[in-house]
Amino acid sequence: MHQLGANRRGEATDELAAAPVWRARVLQVLLGVTAVLGTLVAIPSIGFALSIGEWGIAAVDTVALAVVVVLALRRSLSHGVRAVGLLAVCYVLGVFLFVVVGPVLSAYFLAVPVLAAVVLGTRAAVAGLVLNTVTIAVLGLFAPIDPLVITDEPVSDTVSWLVVTANFTFVNVMITASAAALLSRFERSLALNRRLALAVEQSPESIVIAEPDGTIVYRNSAAVDLLGDAAAGSALLHDLLAGSDPPLPYPLPTDGWTAVVTAGSVAEPRLFDLTLLPVAEREGGMQLVLIVRDVTGERAAQEAEARAQRLQALGTLVAGTAHDFNNALASMVGQAELLRAELDEDARASVDGILHTADSARGVVRQLMAFGRLRAGQDELTDIGATIRADQRGLAALVPSGIRFEVTTVPGLLVALAPSEIHQVVTNLVTNAVHALEGRGEGTIRVTLSEEPHDDGSSASLLAVLRVSDDGAGIDAALLPTVFDPFVTTKPPEKGSGLGLASVHGVVTAAGGAVEISSRPGEGTTVTISLPAEHQATTSGAADPNSEPGEDDTSSSPRSDEGLRVLVVDDESSIASSTTRLLERRGYAATACSDPQEAARMLEAGERFDIVLTDVSMPTMSGLDLADLARRHLPGATIVAMSGYGEVMSDADRARLGIAAIIDKPFAIDDLVACLDTAHRTRTGTSRQA
Repeated sequence: MHQLGANRRGEATDELAAAPVWRARVLQVLLGVTAVLGTLVAIPSIGFALSIGEWGIAAVDTVALAVVVVLALRRSLSHGVRAVGLLAVCYVLGVFLFVVVGPVLSAYFLAVPVLAAVVLGTRAAVAGLVLNTVTIAVLGLFAPIDPLVITDEPVSDTVSWLVVTANFTFVNVMITASAAALLSRFERSLALNRRLALAVEQSPESIVIAEPDGTIVYRNSAAVDLLGDAAAGSALLHDLLAGSDPPLPYPLPTDGWTAVVTAGSVAEPRLFDLTLLPVAEREGGMQLVLIVRDVTGERAAQEAEARAQRLQALGTLVAGTAHDFNNALASMVGQAELLRAELDEDARASVDGILHTADSARGVVRQLMAFGRLRAGQDELTDIGATIRADQRGLAALVPSGIRFEVTTVPGLLVALAPSEIHQVVTNLVTNAVHALEGRGEGTIRVTLSEEPHDDGSSASLLAVLRVSDDGAGIDAALLPTVFDPFVTTKPPEKGSGLGLASVHGVVTAAGGAVEISSRPGEGTTVTISLPAEHQATTSGAADPNSEPGEDDTSSSPRSDEGLRVLVVDDESSIASSTTRLLERRGYAATACSDPQEAARMLEAGERFDIVLTDVSMPTMSGLDLADLARRHLPGATIVAMSGYGEVMSDADRARLGIAAIIDKPFAIDDLVACLDTAHRTRTGTSRQA
């Protein structure tokens, strides 16, 4: 195909030659014709001259013919030398024959300026015309002209000479001026046409020109490069566009036509946008211009942008819905725990079932929030390879026997994800791979982490590229564009909710990364995650800022024997009330407040609290502003934030506002007490009795 394009460009360059090239070609034709015809004319002319003893005529004809033959054969000579040589031969022959024979052979003089216009241009034509006029005027002095007979009396020699010179000059001027004007106009038109033709030939757009009946008369280099053998070998538009959709109509449309055609290999199809336009000619004719554009990348970018916008809109909806549902779930959990505390041992089993179901719902909400939340960013970095290796045994437990599980990582790649987020991402992807291989009894799941250069010009110099692949059932091509949407799944209902890939997409994109998926039915699936990364310096990775507080607390039901004063602030009164009552059962002196403005007034009035437990997202005043107010008015208090969104602030903001811990809603009372205990102990440097 490249060779076809190169040949096509060479032909185009030859066809679109400039005026100097055309003059050189015309000169070569003139010299060739003059040499051949001159030989045919000179042979009898020289023989006749020799028979009558005119040795001078024979010598001049012989020399003139020899010069023309040499000029015709010696193409190495410059264009100027050859052109001047031909004009000189015509001029010398004209002078010689005018003197020897008479004005009857003055046609040679007429040829000089006309030929000069053709082979050298207008200026040379004017110079030849002046030379002719001066020469004929001077020759009239040495070669008397027979007197003209206009009336009964012959005209004097001087008058005859003037009349002949004037008429000769007039005719010569008319012929030369006409030829020069025509050639000048042709040269300007040729220059314009050449510019236009070169613009079309070198245009990045693929252009094909055809006759009204569909016969292709021209195809530019871009068309040959883009369409290859189809463009170079097709003689008709219908052959070239055999696979268009819709098909090219017959007879050909004269009012325009557009279509899209898919070509190329099955593995890498290319999408072409076709536009057929009629172009009317001034003479009343018409030609068809076909413009072909490769829109494969453009369509892919449009689809990616549309998918990103759809996911963003879904994420906004899901985040808001998850937050509201989380609040309702938190209230339900609190009320259930209060009810459980009032019941005897036998009746608690039903409430435990409610709490277990609520805990399952909490897991679904976390997946939704991972997909749709607004993430402030992870200040600390985590060694993704070390985290995956630490999880390897747990991941292998997800894989049934008979399925090969391979993990390959590289050390020292730090990414802006918490260890819990890395665990969530990899676990979801491995679980999906296991489901894809279900029922086969064999197969391979590969988890591969590699380091690749970042080539998009961003500040990050390298990428951590995580690939999770399987050789399972694969995904149908029609479903691929929607796999990151919530609740879209190829699994049966009992095998998953369709939130795995959605949450993976949310976590990765929130960290500035990208997720791609490739799959073919029957051949398997590969999910590729690319995250901006940097090499580990001296630390082995950051601790998990989102780990549940009090994970190492061995007490199953911690209590406070010191009567710590706790201010509980949540715009959901049921949550504030139930949380307060549960804390009171654990020995805290808790105060509920469902209006953050009222809580602010309490703090400003100087009321004393050991712990301020505040929701983050509230309508009249955010929990962050309330935390800042508590930090200023109660510098010794421990501030703990409750969040329905998950991680909503960076570690820097958390330190600036004095927030000691964050707990996600809904939470069990044991988890809350453990969180408050750890945060207060860390804040004050004291230890409480369990």
